[in-house]
Amino acid sequence: MLNVGYNKDLQTLDIIAGLFIFFFPEERVDVT
Repeated sequence: MLNVGYNKDLQTLDIIAGLFIFFFPEERVDVT
């Protein structure tokens, strides 16, 4: 149950990071 929430948080962060890269391509930072 906690694992599902954790994976959902990771997916949300991935979406946010994707949007950030989409809106600021010249400011691209390698986030790992």
